Amino acid sequence: MEILVFSDSHNRPLPMLQAIEGHKNAAMLLFCGDGIMDFTRISYEYPRLPVRAVRGNCDFGSLDGFPEEDFFTVGGVSILLTHGHLYGVKHSLGALLSAAKRQTADIAVFGHTHIPTERYESIGDRTVALFNPGSIGMKADGRYHYGVIEIRNGSFLLSHGEI
Repeated sequence: MEILVFSDSHNRPLPMLQAIEGHKNAAMLLFCGDGIMDFTRISYEYPRLPVRAVRGNCDFGSLDGFPEEDFFTVGGVSILLTHGHLYGVKHSLGALLSAAKRQTADIAVFGHTHIPTERYESIGDRTVALFNPGSIGMKADGRYHYGVIEIRNGSFLLSHGEI
């Protein structure tokens, strides 16, 4: 199962469309906030794809139905989805790691920093992945960034893509 992960589109939905078109086998979309209205419009264009989304610190207005955090399991992998601002991820990933530990998440997916990140931390006898797709709406190094989570048989592989 291939899951596309987006964050921080900031009123630029076109790169999300381009990424989805480049991943015809995507089975799910995740959004980490800051441009949730962009993501909502995109999700209507792909009604076959299940979506999970959370609000970011720049998402204002009527956003009923979009939590600040989501925890779910897909394909045997537990995922904590958040924007990251509530955990101070621009300064440290410690609070996010603690939240992932409390919720027994295999992957903590977050945005906010606009920096693609893939980091693994040991917690006792298990490992938690901290994964930021980067910004799909604000160019870094001349590119827009997104994430890919591949899940097979309860295991996962993380990677980043560029537009």
